[in-house]
Amino acid sequence: MPPGEYKVFSGSKDLDAYIEVAKDSTASIESIIANALFRTFLYITVEEGQYLKMRNCSAVPSEEAPVYTPVNGEYREGMYKVGIDIPAGEYKVNVDENASLDVGYIEVSRDSTLTLNSIIANEIFENSTYITVEEGQYLSMRDAVIKEEK
Repeated sequence: MPPGEYKVFSGSKDLDAYIEVAKDSTASIESIIANALFRTFLYITVEEGQYLKMRNCSAVPSEEAPVYTPVNGEYREGMYKVGIDIPAGEYKVNVDENASLDVGYIEVSRDSTLTLNSIIANEIFENSTYITVEEGQYLSMRDAVIKEEK
């Protein structure tokens, strides 16, 4: 796989997908640069010389990936590229009615490396919260939903 940014899609609605970027092929915990479990889709950037491990998912270069279209006016769980998949702005985020723990999670990142250093803000919340995102950032949501304003 050439280096670059990819949009990665889960292969199942019932089983979390797994993605990992490593600095070598030792499979040691120390070699992991970033990893994530996810249910829907996310973006990942892989650099030259890094190793990418994927389970229960498939990837396409981000420039070839379909742009997210809200279903019934809702943005649900996933990782959105601000300015591409979701417009920049302020959003009210609600906990998904099907959340297993009655809490939601949101995260705003400066890039798609999935590293701790890329996180700008994150929050575990009950009921609802507000988040502001800017063009070029990434918004990740788990057990959360945004309803488009009409």
